[in-house]
Amino acid sequence: MKNLYFILCLLFAGSATVQAQIALSVQGTVQNFDGTAVDNGEYDIIFKLYETDAGGTAIWETTETVNVVSGVYSVLLGENTPLDIPFNTTYHLGITLPGGPELMPRAQLTSSPYALSVVGQDNTFPSTGPVGVGTTTPGAGQQLHVVGNTKLEGNLEITGTVTGIEVDFENITTNINTSKSISANQNISAGGNISAGGNITANNGKPVPVAEEGLRIIRGSVNANGTVKAGSGFSVSKQGTGAYSISFPAFSAMPTPVVTSGSGSTILIGTAGTTTSSFTVTTRFFNTASLDANFDFIVIGPR
Repeated sequence: MKNLYFILCLLFAGSATVQAQIALSVQGTVQNFDGTAVDNGEYDIIFKLYETDAGGTAIWETTETVNVVSGVYSVLLGENTPLDIPFNTTYHLGITLPGGPELMPRAQLTSSPYALSVVGQDNTFPSTGPVGVGTTTPGAGQQLHVVGNTKLEGNLEITGTVTGIEVDFENITTNINTSKSISANQNISAGGNISAGGNITANNGKPVPVAEEGLRIIRGSVNANGTVKAGSGFSVSKQGTGAYSISFPAFSAMPTPVVTSGSGSTILIGTAGTTTSSFTVTTRFFNTASLDANFDFIVIGPR
């Protein structure tokens, strides 16, 4: 048997699902230099992939025992040696037959027509059908179905409805803008403003009013000794018997305080000295001198 051969390769890029490894189908003919087919039988052929069309170091290689019949062979690369390369650049296939050097020029891998459909058209991926990441069965009606954690370092624009068991916005430090609804059966917390062009409704079905001026509400309960019983976003300073100064971050204009007794109907409550950031509460018995007493309050004003 002669040691030198001429080979013609036809390459077809194979595809794979996430359950199966990537495979590359290679078919070709092997001939003697006089044009006759080599003898039928099995040949150990070395296949290598390079990032260059000449020279360089192979990034993947395998030796396959190929059955040649009438000079024609077919082999599926990747079955015995996994094609664990990223396929993110152009590759060239080098082929070495028994007893000879690597054949030149190397064959450049090209995309099959079906592989081109993954690229899509007009910046749409893919050209048709839903995309699954971490799943081979994207949900019905979903253009993108991701199973597992997802990291986004750019902007996210939503023009539809956000739904799900749990949406965690804990690590988002910029604005979330949407022209549609945000529905939640649990708490929605924000360190900044929550703005709505429509209604905000609590899970008990009662609407939360949204005024055009953008109101802010502070509420709390204070013990007779001047300590905070409930509430947050304010501080209390006891000024004397039956006198308490309530301070809070300033409103943009004068707020309205409302105070009620927490110690019974015999206690009279008064307010004085209201500013954008504080007001004073006075407590006393009916028609008698001042005394310390529990009270509840709410302050409403423009942000």
